[in-house]
Amino acid sequence: MKKVSIILFSIALTLLLQACSVQEKMSPPIFLDRLSKINTRLDFDTSEQFYEGNEFVCLISDIDTNSYAFQISVNDRGDCKKISLAAEKTDEEAFEECVKSIIKVYAPDDDAEKVISSLCSNSNNNQKFQYYETQWHSYSLAAEKECRYFSVSSKKLVNESNVDLSLKPNDKIDF
Repeated sequence: MKKVSIILFSIALTLLLQACSVQEKMSPPIFLDRLSKINTRLDFDTSEQFYEGNEFVCLISDIDTNSYAFQISVNDRGDCKKISLAAEKTDEEAFEECVKSIIKVYAPDDDAEKVISSLCSNSNNNQKFQYYETQWHSYSLAAEKECRYFSVSSKKLVNESNVDLSLKPNDKIDF
């Protein structure tokens, strides 16, 4: 009797733990489906979507007629490895709300408010480019008067490479 109850408890615990996990890898359509549930201001009915190689592009507007361009880079298995968002002549508050939604869907373990405040903290100091990193994601933000750009990439899916510095044979240094 004890063995049966231990086996049943183990099976129930395994099923419970699997149900609580968040799917880290997702395809662009799954990402957009989850984004539509979090950000109801975006109008997915009028969106234009297409693949171009390993890039998924989605053009969309919100209820205030702000326009956004998503470019989602995918790996060979179709998982989103980098999400880029660009907007022109978009309300700053609406853009930040869209960015917050992206973070909540793509990186749910990261604190969206903290990421946004860190990226926007130096924007008043006329710094055009901001970067922020967490354990598993890299964020960047670029903003000018009317144009804004945001990107998030997964450190698990994007291979970072270091540039090798070398001298060409004809680049001699004289001391």
